[in-house]
Order: sequence, then C-alpha cells, then structure tokens
Amino acid sequence: MKLILALMVGVVFIYGTTYSQPCITTVHANSESIKKGNSGQRNGSNDKYWVCNGGSLILTGDQNYVYVDRGGVLSLSGDSNYVYARFHSVDTTILTIAGNFNFVDVDRRIVQAGNYTDNGTSTTKKNCDPMSFDYSVAPAGGCDFWLGLEGVTVVKAAKIYPSPASDILYLVFPKEEIGEYSIQIYDLMGKLVFSDRGNQSSSQIEIDVSSLPTGTYAVRMESGNVLINEQIIVQR
Repeated sequence: MKLILALMVGVVFIYGTTYSQPCITTVHANSESIKKGNSGQRNGSNDKYWVCNGGSLILTGDQNYVYVDRGGVLSLSGDSNYVYARFHSVDTTILTIAGNFNFVDVDRRIVQAGNYTDNGTSTTKKNCDPMSFDYSVAPAGGCDFWLGLEGVTVVKAAKIYPSPASDILYLVFPKEEIGEYSIQIYDLMGKLVFSDRGNQSSSQIEIDVSSLPTGTYAVRMESGNVLINEQIIVQR
C-alpha cells in the first residue's frame, strides 16, 4: 500500500506541477539561429533552434530542442519538444505552448504576466532559479548579443579587470545599474566553476578567483541593463 501511494505521489509531482531548481544548459553549436529581423515556421523533427533578440519561430514539429533568449518569441504546437527559455527585465521573451507532452524549463525570475501561455496537454514545466545558458558552444550565425567566448558588453561603461588575475577579479558598472545581479564563470570545457547572485549596494563586485587553476575562463554577469560576457585569464 505504501509503495502504491509513493508511486501515485510521484506521478502527481511530475505531471501538472511546477517546481524550482538551478538549470544550466548548453546551447548547441549545430542549432539554427533565428534572431532579430528573422522569423520562421518549421515542421521538422529532431532539430535544434536558437531564437533570440527579437527573432520569432512557429514550430509544429516533434522532439526538437529550442533555446529562447533575449526577446525571442516561440509559438509551439508540436509534441514532445524540449524548450529552454530565459526571461530578462530588458527583453520581451514570449512563449506560447500547445501540443502534447512538451518539456519546458523557464527562468522564473522575470516571467511577466502574458509572457508565458500554456494551452498544451501534459506539459512538464520546470521553474529554474536561475536559468543559465552556456554560450561557449554558440550556434552557427550567432546572436547579436553573444559571440561565443568573445567579449560582449552591452553597457560600455561596464568593465572587468584585471586580466590576468591572480586572486581578486573586479566587475565595475554604472551606479544606475546597481541592484540584483548574477555571475557565472565557466572553464573552456563549458564547466561551471563559479556562480553567485545577490543584491549589490555598490557599483563594484569583487570575485575571489584564488582557488581557480591557472587558465582561461569565460565570465558572464548581468545586472539591470548590464550584460558582460568576457574572457579572462587566471595566472600566478
């Protein structure tokens, strides 16, 4: 009887339930990039798509992988697809889910009313806190905001120094952008080696990198309208 009850609870938890967990995923290099100014309708199966920066995709196929970020718009009516979507305060990422047995991971931090619609059957939705994409493997064609491990800074006044760094790394950004922030550091194999998030009261953040081995790393930081994706070197 206890075993049957446990199984029933497990089924209820998986279907029709949302929950929070850290979610980090790699954006596949062989995915099709649909970005600003582009839109498309696809009905294929077993493909990968990256929808970002104002691009929009209507997808009716099955068993695809879709990554949505930076104001991407996805309308999904196929079955058994995997969707990973980040919502950000400066963007309008929009998901409309239909179809059957789709799997959706979303960043729960900035999911505004009307940005997520689920008309599907047996959608398995996970609220991720935080949702983080590993852009060290970027899709062909890239995105306006991301260039693999090359440096990208949306607000030019933001900076990260020193490089090489030995013990402490400094991230500096405008005072008007002070607030909630998130930081991730990846090695060149795409492994997350440092993660932090919080509320900052000053325009400078210090990161202790003394425990990181000598090498090259990708640093990704967000705060307000600041987005930094820079390559740094740790050296002693």
